[in-house]
Amino acid sequence: MRITMWLMLFVLTLSPLAMAQTADPISVSGEGYVGVIFLDSRPYEWDSGQVVPVWEVTADDVATLEAALPAFLAGSDHPGIDSIMPRLAEYARQYVGVEIDGEQRVFVNFFCDPDRFENWRSEPVVVDDGGACYFQLEFVPATGAFVRFTVNGVA
Repeated sequence: MRITMWLMLFVLTLSPLAMAQTADPISVSGEGYVGVIFLDSRPYEWDSGQVVPVWEVTADDVATLEAALPAFLAGSDHPGIDSIMPRLAEYARQYVGVEIDGEQRVFVNFFCDPDRFENWRSEPVVVDDGGACYFQLEFVPATGAFVRFTVNGVA
């Protein structure tokens, strides 16, 4: 199964970010989650060639997102959700702030088994297929809304 177009944009966008960041990623953790916030001050290409600004996600932004995440996922009718929910705390996360049409969003890349990815704290994890072991979403801190929830396909 092909990687989703949206995830491909993440790859194209974050690969340069991870290789030439202006600051080291920030490790974040809380009850039921562990992850890193990628930081960069350069705008970069996002959806359909649109160049968007970035913004610095804070640990408070992540904590707000993570507090709301279980209820959001529990309300999803995606077929992979039954595999995700029981092991949500096992997924590592990568966060980056993007501004889309003037709206600040937190893009989150979720992946199970972080031990498989030696450099996940400094480089984006990109996997074709993999099913519910890999999913992505965006969160709008100003409204508390989740948008663009996607789960990888299965080969």
